[in-house]
Amino acid sequence: MSKENLKSEVTKLLTDVDLLHKRTYFAKNLSGGQKRRLSVAIAFVGNSKLIYLDEPTSGMDTSARRFIWEML
Repeated sequence: MSKENLKSEVTKLLTDVDLLHKRTYFAKNLSGGQKRRLSVAIAFVGNSKLIYLDEPTSGMDTSARRFIWEML
C-alpha cells in the first residue's frame, strides 16, 4: 500500500470507528473501549477479504457497541 493510500485508509478507518479526534494519542493512553474500537479499525487495514472478530464489542459501553455493530 502506498503512503498516500495508507494515510487516507487510516483516516477513513479512524472516522468509521469514531476515533479521528484521538489520532495523535498513543494507544496506551486510550480508554478500554477506545482500544477496542482501535483494534477493530486495525483489523480492517489492508482490505482483507476475510476477518475474524472474537467479541469485538465486549467491554464497550452500549452506544459504542451499537456504533461498531452498525459499522460492521
